[in-house]
Amino acid sequence: TFEVENTGGNTADLVFSATIEEGWHVYATELPSDMGPIPTSVTLDKSADFKALGAPKGGKYKTEFDPNFDMDLNFYDKEAIFRLPIERISSSDFVVTGFLTYMVCSDEMCLPP
Repeated sequence: TFEVENTGGNTADLVFSATIEEGWHVYATELPSDMGPIPTSVTLDKSADFKALGAPKGGKYKTEFDPNFDMDLNFYDKEAIFRLPIERISSSDFVVTGFLTYMVCSDEMCLPP
């Protein structure tokens, strides 16, 4: 799901929530190495109406050994919530567009990002 939470003034958080099926996990936005899976990322289309205030941040994740990549990795199981703060630049109503990239794996296999 996707929602917007007003944080006061001209700022808001874009909140992305995912329910993860039993036996699967989604990787965090920050991983200890770029030699493993694709980290979760958010790419927003450019807009004259708002700007992103940093990178998306996830909630508390697990760090455990992942047999698919033979290393300890940061991931979410059951639920993942990511927040991306934005600042309104214009006074007009606007639509936020973009995409979310993520990789989901079980202990035996991974699906493409």
